[in-house]
Amino acid sequence: MALQVETIGNYNVRKLPNGMYSVSLNNGNLGAFMCDEEGVKKLREKYHPGGDRFVASSGNEGMKRPKMTYEDAKKIYLFGTGKWGFDNIRTLQEAEQVILEHEANMVKNWFKSLIPWC
Repeated sequence: MALQVETIGNYNVRKLPNGMYSVSLNNGNLGAFMCDEEGVKKLREKYHPGGDRFVASSGNEGMKRPKMTYEDAKKIYLFGTGKWGFDNIRTLQEAEQVILEHEANMVKNWFKSLIPWC
């Protein structure tokens, strides 16, 4: 019998034959627990509240992704992306760029308010 594995955040979730779910960490730490369908739903809500809107477009260069907002960039930079490898690096770099541009504009506008002839 093949068990399907679902990854939610830093957890691997496997459905067991008795209706329960086995949940184990996949980030290198030791830890596991068992839960029912409600526990899995809570994990999904916690780690995938709005879905992942920032997916790498490998092979889809013609399609444009939505511009990342400052609030989304802060969340990604603080809490991570839940991805591994180059997708994670690209998304973090994009989030860092959005944050830097936004905060540079804030400083520029503040400076202009102090000295109006600039």
